[in-house]
Amino acid sequence: MLAYGCRCADFYRNVHGQDSWVRRRGLLPRLPSRLDDDGHVQLGAVRVLALQRQPPWQLLAAPLPTFYTLISAILTNVQPMWILVIGSWKLCCAPCATFGIKEADCTTPTGKTFPPNTPNVMRPCDIDGNVFWDASYCGGTKLSTFPSKASGWAVQILCTWGGFIFMFIGILQATQLHRKMGKQWRAIRAGRR
Repeated sequence: MLAYGCRCADFYRNVHGQDSWVRRRGLLPRLPSRLDDDGHVQLGAVRVLALQRQPPWQLLAAPLPTFYTLISAILTNVQPMWILVIGSWKLCCAPCATFGIKEADCTTPTGKTFPPNTPNVMRPCDIDGNVFWDASYCGGTKLSTFPSKASGWAVQILCTWGGFIFMFIGILQATQLHRKMGKQWRAIRAGRR
């Protein structure tokens, strides 16, 4: 049993009674509360006792739709944010000739660079393209609708599409749509007999 506050029943009647000054002004909502035999005020004891009777794994079931939609929001934004960073900082590694830099002016040890932010300032790199596209897309002549590298497809499948799956599950659980549709289906089937 939970006991909060004082041992006097007057506190309970003064705060929660119908003629209470606090209640008349609408400052305190009616809480699920009760007095025990000794006069202890028990606020929310009904809810706490109901939660104590449930198995521990069911206590986590209430916030799961919220966590699923949070995970989906994070996952579905990984690819767009990554592409935004790649485009903003020009992070596409290619041979210097792709960006119109002569071989004599290319001072990087690998012969590859990210697109220069300022003229004649090389940004050395040693990868091929970036996470999503190979070096042939760095010149801007190809349309980069879909990834051309396995790592890009992995990000798209695991993060973006995985995020949509988490979103579907979270919304389905939050609205209890699967139960409502099952109930409706059983009602339709029962009406046909």
